[in-house]
Amino acid sequence: MRKLQYFPPRWSLGLILRFPFHRFGIIHEILLSSETILDVGVRDAFVMKMIRHLGFEGESIGIDIFIPNLLKSEVKKAYNHLVACDARRTPFKGRSVDVVLMFEVIEHMAKHEAIKAIESVEHIAKRYILISSPIGYFPQSELYGNPWEKHESGFMPDELRTLGFKVRGVGFRTISRTRNGAPISSPFKVMISEMASVLLWLLSFSKPELAERMVAIKRLNE
Repeated sequence: MRKLQYFPPRWSLGLILRFPFHRFGIIHEILLSSETILDVGVRDAFVMKMIRHLGFEGESIGIDIFIPNLLKSEVKKAYNHLVACDARRTPFKGRSVDVVLMFEVIEHMAKHEAIKAIESVEHIAKRYILISSPIGYFPQSELYGNPWEKHESGFMPDELRTLGFKVRGVGFRTISRTRNGAPISSPFKVMISEMASVLLWLLSFSKPELAERMVAIKRLNE
C-alpha cells in the first residue's frame, strides 16, 4: 500500500517556519535581510526551498561535493547558481556573500576538517555564518549512494561557542531519542515526543546542551 505523506498547505508553511523556536524561525530575520546566500551542501535543495518559502528573493548559490546532489537541486530551481566544490577549498572571493549556511554539514566531516571548512567559509561571508547540526555524535552510515552522508563527528555547543558562535537549542534530546541515542521509531512514541518537545523547546532553546540539535550564529564585522 502506498504510504501517504502530509504536507502543510502552502499558505501556512511560512508561518510554521517562522515559529520562534524552529531552526528557520531562529534565523529568518537574518535571511530575509540578506541579498546573497551561499548554501554549503545542497543535498536536494530542501533548505533553500524552505528559505524561499520564508520570502527570500535574493541571489542564492549552492555548493556540494557530490555531483548527483547538484543535479537534483538544479531541477528544484531554488538556486541561481550551483557549483561543484569542497567546502574546505571554495573558489569564492572574500566577503562576496552576505550569509553562509552550513545546515547539517559539519557532522559529516572529521572534527578538524569541519573546523577547517568553517574557517574556509568565514572569509567569504560579509555578515553571518549560520550552522545547524545535531548536538553530539549520532551514528549514520552513507545514504543514497553518497559516502559523504556518513556522520564522522559530533559537536557540542561549547565547541562552537569557542569558535565565536552564539548557540540556540532546537527540540529536546531526552524526549526525541532513546537512551542509546537512536531516534525513536514507534509512531505513537514519536507523536508523544513531539508534543512533549514543544513544551520543552523554550528550555532547550536557552540551554542547548539539553536540545536535540543546535543552530549556531556567528556575526561578522561588516
